[in-house]
Amino acid sequence: MKSLGYIFLFTPNSLASRIFFLSFLTILIVILSHYIACAVCITMSSS
Repeated sequence: MKSLGYIFLFTPNSLASRIFFLSFLTILIVILSHYIACAVCITMSSS
């Protein structure tokens, strides 16, 4: 899966695949930060 990302990043003249990879990465970061925020809220409220 990581090699697929490297292929997307380093293929020249492939703007569409680069945009797709960047948007996928952005969605992944948003989901991760959402789960981290939920975990922080749960630990703060329980203590």
